[in-house]
Amino acid sequence: MIALDTNVLVRFVTRDDPAQARQADRLLAREGETFLLLDAVLIELHWTLRRLYAFTVEQIGEVLAAFESRADIEFENRERVARALTLIRKGHDFADILIAERAREIGCSAFATFDERLAKLDPGFFIKPGSARA
Repeated sequence: MIALDTNVLVRFVTRDDPAQARQADRLLAREGETFLLLDAVLIELHWTLRRLYAFTVEQIGEVLAAFESRADIEFENRERVARALTLIRKGHDFADILIAERAREIGCSAFATFDERLAKLDPGFFIKPGSARA
């Protein structure tokens, strides 16, 4: 299994450096190989595509869904990524969802946030600092 850095994925998606894009293509076309996309890489990819390349949330969702559909790509947790993809299509931040879901998985009793929209997803888990639960 080969873990992929964000810069490899950015070249593969944006084609902004043709030589590196071809190298990324060759790597990702290797038969019998499996590739790992770590949560941190997915978060960084989302941020990079959104902020530096002006991708829309919908475009980023399509990119991430394309990676999710590949049999040769693994994630730290496929279900967590699928949930985050579903929620970004509803306007939630991909990184926030991925991070919060990871916190839930490792046993955190709550996730403190000032993001009101995020907090409405699960008021039993998301808390606002300064609230009675915090």
